[in-house]
Amino acid sequence: MFVSKVFRIIILSVLLLIGIGTAIVAILIETSYFYLAVIIGCTICLWIYVSLMFYQWHRPGFRRMFLLSMLIVGAISVYTYEQRQAQIETIDEPYASLDQHKPFQADHPLDSAEIEYELTEQLFPLDGQSFLYPLYANFAHVTFSEQLYTQSEVTIVSSDDPLDSLIRGEAEVVFLPDFLLPELESIETKHIANDCLVFFVHETNPLSQLELEQIRNIYAGSISNWSQVGGEAFAIRAYQRPQIQDSQAAFVQLLDVDTLINPIEDSRINILSDQSQIAIYENFENALGFTFYSNIVPVIDSIQIKLLEVEDESTLAVPIHAVYSAEKGSNEELHSFINWMLSDEGQDIVSQSGFLPLN
Repeated sequence: MFVSKVFRIIILSVLLLIGIGTAIVAILIETSYFYLAVIIGCTICLWIYVSLMFYQWHRPGFRRMFLLSMLIVGAISVYTYEQRQAQIETIDEPYASLDQHKPFQADHPLDSAEIEYELTEQLFPLDGQSFLYPLYANFAHVTFSEQLYTQSEVTIVSSDDPLDSLIRGEAEVVFLPDFLLPELESIETKHIANDCLVFFVHETNPLSQLELEQIRNIYAGSISNWSQVGGEAFAIRAYQRPQIQDSQAAFVQLLDVDTLINPIEDSRINILSDQSQIAIYENFENALGFTFYSNIVPVIDSIQIKLLEVEDESTLAVPIHAVYSAEKGSNEELHSFINWMLSDEGQDIVSQSGFLPLN
């Protein structure tokens, strides 16, 4: 009798340990909260089922009905969750691959043969913010001599700190948005293009425009339902971006909200990184998101969203600057390159790269 009791305790303890171990593994591999709950629920139900089998604390047939109910509820829950996840479109930045803009690729979207201007004597290492890479990489593709580029060590990169690359001499021209432009006497700048922060919703959302003040109030928390701005009676899922992303930095500076609501958390569990706690935009019918115009333009026709018209949208403008060392101010080839960016040809490349030309 004693041996039998010890055996039962061991079996039940092993079941608990297996459940706890499985839950820990699920956390480490960043599974969703839903599946963590499924693992915990299955462990509890299995423990109860085995306990009923050992101790017979039930009427005849109860254990069988309990097992059947557990399987049915679990199967329906998993099926419903997976169907729902399959219907939700996840939209992350960048929306289109930046690799397609690397200079002189065979399948490059731009044709350099149509451009008259070409740098044949001196090439310039370029650097910039990652969301601007399509712009300055395309500048290089259409103006650099391919033969000279392939034979040189000139680089077209996007580093973590482009301005530092300029100061160290690793880049000769860097491209920065206005909201990141420092006031330094050692640099000169030229406004060469524009971008802007845009807000978007699911394509089925009946709203087509918002006032800038309404957007501020949504992200400040004083507006929490679409009905408060003329939409349907659904809670607003207002997404933000991780702090390291340029669009979040632009959002914080341009909206100038004193206290932002807490960002929506990722449905996956990650105990090793704080960054994953901010959810990627999921295209629910009540969602609201933002990004740069240049990010969304290449894919706007392939995803189920629509851009909102924003009154006083000039507040959301993001001027783009070419930045170079003041010591290089006398370099005629460099000035020629910068001035070409402002020419009709250069501004056409700006437009083809998904940005807004100066005119």
